[in-house]
Amino acid sequence: MFSGVASRHFRWLSAPPFSARTVTGTTLTSTTSTGRGQAPYAIPERHTSMSTTHTKDRTVLKGAVAAGAATAILLGGFGTFALWQASTAAGTSGTLASGDLALGTPATGEWRLVESDGVYGEDGAVVEDISAFVASPGDVLEYSTAVPVTVKGSDLKAKLTVSGGETFIAPAATEYVTVTINGQDALDVLPHDGEQPLEVAVRVEFSSSTPAGVAQDLDTLVSLDDVTFTLEQVAA
Repeated sequence: MFSGVASRHFRWLSAPPFSARTVTGTTLTSTTSTGRGQAPYAIPERHTSMSTTHTKDRTVLKGAVAAGAATAILLGGFGTFALWQASTAAGTSGTLASGDLALGTPATGEWRLVESDGVYGEDGAVVEDISAFVASPGDVLEYSTAVPVTVKGSDLKAKLTVSGGETFIAPAATEYVTVTINGQDALDVLPHDGEQPLEVAVRVEFSSSTPAGVAQDLDTLVSLDDVTFTLEQVAA
């Protein structure tokens, strides 16, 4: 009944063959059943191609990581890359020495009454026992000695000062009693060879302008027990 129609209007198509795939190891193969006299056909090996691409990508990634790790080890071991450098002798020779600054033990000195009213003696009279001398306004006494000094340095300058303890001068007399060294607050000392004796005079002056009733009847006008010489470098 429909043979004529089928022959005129329909073209019968062969159904695609059934297929089955088998994976063996990493190779994907296919077998195909044929129908209506059709020859077997091969299925494109897409899965195999993708697997190979992924394997290559992982290999490249591992290689990059290994290279990066090696670079990090090299940098960590050597710190920084060495750059070009050059050096040459400066052309200097010899050695540089250091100087010296020191004080030795002063020689035994003596006290004198530099300015006198003529009662104790004339000006310059030796005071045999300074502890037995009782000072009054206008008196000037001086202690002379030689101090071994070492000032060694091509560009060294120093100063020598004299000081006492906490009660060097009695508080009631600080405005009217002065203590100087060679008539100055400090004695400048210039460089010299080796240790040399420096003649110094420690002067104690009791001002003649001391007001009545000031610094009178003091058991200790000036304490001479802790008198100290100090030599120090002067900054430029």
